Amino acid sequence: MTRSKVNLSEVLGDMGTTKATRVADNLTNSMLNTKQIIKVSLNKVYVAKQIRLKINQDTVDGIVKSVPISGLKNLAEIRKVTPAIDEGSVPEGYDYVLLAGEHRFRALEILGMAEHDFSFIPPSIIKTKEDVIRYKYEENNVRSEMHIVEKANTLQRFLELGVTQANAAEKMGITTSLASRLNRINKHIDEEDKLKIIELDIKSERVIVSIAK
Repeated sequence: MTRSKVNLSEVLGDMGTTKATRVADNLTNSMLNTKQIIKVSLNKVYVAKQIRLKINQDTVDGIVKSVPISGLKNLAEIRKVTPAIDEGSVPEGYDYVLLAGEHRFRALEILGMAEHDFSFIPPSIIKTKEDVIRYKYEENNVRSEMHIVEKANTLQRFLELGVTQANAAEKMGITTSLASRLNRINKHIDEEDKLKIIELDIKSERVIVSIAK
């Protein structure tokens, strides 16, 4: 199986190059409306189900090897636990939810770091469940284009919230035609089989859609 390689030049570098105000792990009301860099205990960050279906261990291992040398250039992103979004799905004891950067977060765990700087994305940007899905999708797809079955999964999550297929396509920046093909994949391929497709490194949309017929 061919594994994708992490672009270390994008995710690693001198932490001192990050330009933002660093604040303590307690946010005032004014800070809740602004992106901030905050130092947070890792055990206060809940890792909810992410957009990507599978963690690439090679990516995590590459980050682990490089962090002690250079530090994280692009910080993992978190948001505040919000009742309107989380509705009791986040266990007690967590103050934040991971938005993007699970590979980086897992690397920090392996390194045994009790706390680390995170990029805090405020409630003024993440207001709804739809915002959470859109933000995760955009961050992941820009960093490394997502597999077609992961895009299908993203579409499915929008549809489960009552978003129309056309509106979901608009939020994802894809054509309605592609959205229809993704929906066909969702109807005929479950998440377990989607994982197998990723593991087998099947990337051809034509092949995957034909499987889904």
